[in-house]
Amino acid sequence: MRFSSFAVLLVVCSILSAKFQSFSEDLGVTLVATLAGDLNATRTWHECYSSDSGSGLAAPGFLSFDTLGAFLITNLKNGINPFEL
Repeated sequence: MRFSSFAVLLVVCSILSAKFQSFSEDLGVTLVATLAGDLNATRTWHECYSSDSGSGLAAPGFLSFDTLGAFLITNLKNGINPFEL
């Protein structure tokens, strides 16, 4: 099974908006760890990841929303949802 890092990011921010900050932080840490692990292992990011191993599966070199991971944990700890206007 594969998952899109963008889909997980949307879920994390939706959980934060529903006032479940601790759970959103836990899931956010997992997402950032997956992105960091991919960057360390392959020197790039991917659009989709294996839900079993966390390895990159599609679109090597994909950057777009993955760059939100740089501030995701800090934003979650401060209750900031990057998708809220």
